[in-house]
Amino acid sequence: MAYGMFEPLLLLDECECIVYLDFDILLLKGVGELFRLKGYHFSAHRGKSLLNPTLRDYNGEFKDCRVYRSGIVAYYDTIPNPKECYNQIYNYSAKYGANDQGVLSLLILNNKFKVKNLGYEYTSSTFWRKSIGASIIHAWGRDGRFWNNELVYQFWGEIWDKYYQKWLKCGGSEYKGGFICKANYAIERIRYHLAYKLGYAMIENHTTIFGKIKLPFILLAIALKHRRQKIEYLQIIQTKPNLKIPPIEHYEDYRSALAEKQSAPYKLGQALIKATKTWYKGGLIKLYFEINEIKRDKKR
Repeated sequence: MAYGMFEPLLLLDECECIVYLDFDILLLKGVGELFRLKGYHFSAHRGKSLLNPTLRDYNGEFKDCRVYRSGIVAYYDTIPNPKECYNQIYNYSAKYGANDQGVLSLLILNNKFKVKNLGYEYTSSTFWRKSIGASIIHAWGRDGRFWNNELVYQFWGEIWDKYYQKWLKCGGSEYKGGFICKANYAIERIRYHLAYKLGYAMIENHTTIFGKIKLPFILLAIALKHRRQKIEYLQIIQTKPNLKIPPIEHYEDYRSALAEKQSAPYKLGQALIKATKTWYKGGLIKLYFEINEIKRDKKR
């Protein structure tokens, strides 16, 4: 069934754009914005998993490239020879394995197709705060669906139920599996902390001179946006208490997610926050030595 996502390649001689959506998609607005993107061959969300081990039998030049996720994919009629691309998909599958995300990514990378990265405006974990203003929500993981995860259902259940009832009236089968998970993806909660955001930006922008010049402005923008989001969240839960996020200890994967606090981005962000609070005591000078220590720890 997952390979149904590749059928648009056979229809692009009739259509300018075809949007494929997985079954676990919640639309909060129309998909029109995906049709208006110009100058691309595909639109998709690029994940963090690498092509190998996604395709375990593939060890070519792109094995260390990040894969494109298959939850939401837009195909455009700018793709040259789409029917040949369709054949390539099945050739890759026979040779390297049947993972749909893996063969899609290999097709894109081998042909150097131009892809609009949809980012996190269209995807979500159980941590709904990352999805404020999103157009399309794609639930992550087999135990993180709108219907089988207690926390996801708490946040999105009212909207999901409306469509579920329509599904039943159309003769769709009833879901009887119940909740199989209370809450997961605690790691997303930790990555939402200001410390992680700041540290991640420091790592992303320190490699070039231009990046270093603009880094102070980027860090300031992140801090101001984080503060604004916190105020917005407090306002939202006043009128919608069901959206109040439970303590992180409530998450089933809480203990494993704590390791993220020992990551380089988190430690760098913590050091920066501490330095700005004690700048008058030489905090920024201490920050320089702490950054070097974090870099040495990372290498070890």
